[in-house]
Amino acid sequence: MDIYDYNEEHLSMVAGNCKYMKYKQPPTPPQIVSGVSCTECRSWTGSGCKRQNYDNIASELQLD
Repeated sequence: MDIYDYNEEHLSMVAGNCKYMKYKQPPTPPQIVSGVSCTECRSWTGSGCKRQNYDNIASELQLD
């Protein structure tokens, strides 16, 4: 298994490319999505993604 750098820049890049992003709380106002991050997603555990989407997307974006 690869080890990824969970820095905020990578968390934002992955979140912006994730079709499964589910906000813990909806962004306010709803149309503003700037500053998106995996840390705002229901699937983020604090040390990884429950659905393993982070690893897949990070690989596609060559962040590993």
